[in-house]
Amino acid sequence: MAEIDKIHNFAKKWLGEFKNPTVSYEKLVSNNFGEECSELGFQVYCGHIFTEKYGKINDPKVFKEALKDITDINLLGSAIYSKWNYFNSWAYSSAEILEDKNREWFILALEHLAKLSEAKPYGNIKKIKIISNRISSEHYIFNPEDEIQQSLTIESDGHIWFSAYTSEKRKDGKYRKNRMHNFRINTSVAENIISNISSYLCYYDITENYETAEYPVWTVEIINQEGRIYKLNNHFIFIDDVNHEEYISNKIRRALKIPDLFLFDGKFEEDIIERVVVDYHRITKINTKRAFDKEKKPFDWNYTEKLIVDRETKTIEHIQDIGLGCTVSKKYTSKNEIDDILDGLDIDSLLEKDVIEEKYFDLKIIPFDERKYTITVTLKNGEEKKISGTFDKKGLPYGWEDFAEAVFSFITFYGCGEILSPAVYGKNHDDIILCYVKFKNGHKTYNYISDFDNIEVGDKVVVPVWDDDHETTAEVVKIEYIPEKEMTIPIEKIKHIIRKCSKR
Repeated sequence: MAEIDKIHNFAKKWLGEFKNPTVSYEKLVSNNFGEECSELGFQVYCGHIFTEKYGKINDPKVFKEALKDITDINLLGSAIYSKWNYFNSWAYSSAEILEDKNREWFILALEHLAKLSEAKPYGNIKKIKIISNRISSEHYIFNPEDEIQQSLTIESDGHIWFSAYTSEKRKDGKYRKNRMHNFRINTSVAENIISNISSYLCYYDITENYETAEYPVWTVEIINQEGRIYKLNNHFIFIDDVNHEEYISNKIRRALKIPDLFLFDGKFEEDIIERVVVDYHRITKINTKRAFDKEKKPFDWNYTEKLIVDRETKTIEHIQDIGLGCTVSKKYTSKNEIDDILDGLDIDSLLEKDVIEEKYFDLKIIPFDERKYTITVTLKNGEEKKISGTFDKKGLPYGWEDFAEAVFSFITFYGCGEILSPAVYGKNHDDIILCYVKFKNGHKTYNYISDFDNIEVGDKVVVPVWDDDHETTAEVVKIEYIPEKEMTIPIEKIKHIIRKCSKR
């Protein structure tokens, strides 16, 4: 079944579920929805791309108007995946997905996704030809043996034609062919690849027989069963979701079992980072008298750290050997974010530093202190590359800042957990949690009792008001923990917070 048909079937299936008045929220937030989104190539953490382009469209009426301009299937699918993930993982109560405005949002989005995915902008495709280049200018210099251009033709009957060319030119001015593969694959696999490419490129203003720009990164020629030809290239089309370029390219590489295809993202085997290991060693000479020493004499304090970012295991591991028998080890596992960190690295800048650092950085900021590092990068083809030096602003590689910030941001985001938080054990279990709240556009504060430990200043909460106790929202501006016997207001006269609002 073609990929575009899978997207269409997905949209129709879940549209029916969201329209079903008796559906349970457990079914809507089940992992089946997320797994199907992932299989279709939608990105759960790309909701921000949709938000940056169209704004935070939570109001169904505003969203309905915005949908008129939304033609990118993968961007819309990723937005649906991202919003679903909020109710699956982050909402105060997953049952909120059944609220009228939330259900209506999903119905509108899935209806539009179904409409987009039922069309075939190129008709029934007979074959697709992709020419990928590593050159962006005729002035870029390559070695004669460097492979700089690839041509891949995929026919709907399963024929595959692949050729690769080096920068060395023949007498007629054309690039010299370096290698060639002609073979056949299963027809259904070929149709699936063609559908993937079609859904990746479709829903843009397409000009028949469009003339390609000079030195494009990639050019695609699509020929349908009626003989119509469409030519597109990266200068002509702007793709919002750069991650999908890699996703679609990797699917084709795996399907054809040719890992070093340039395709749309320009990445190939030797560029893909599988693992980064950073070894850090500090030796500090301490000149002091210890309890068991008869006289004052220096000794070395050896401190080491190891940081491992590994694509295969989807982990980041940080190990500190502090000395004196103390070792600290932390391990983080994330299905998607490890790939994002490694794919975002520039291998050249991570392995390049100022060659004159040793000559001009002899001064030591801290006396008797020596800091060394080694960075080992393992590529997909098994090759290892290393760089070593002094751990300071002159000795570190140019790309260290980007790498360190990406890993540090990942680690700090998850923090140290909740079980050691003083927000819980620092309070007496008999204390009354008294919250001061303000209503929208109001200036006066009102007291409410919270029965929940997770209320924080700045949270939006639902509270009862007036004699009929109808519900409204307010913002918590202050919290006090007061022993019951010290309360100056009778507890029975203070109303209770109903629930904490979900964060939008």
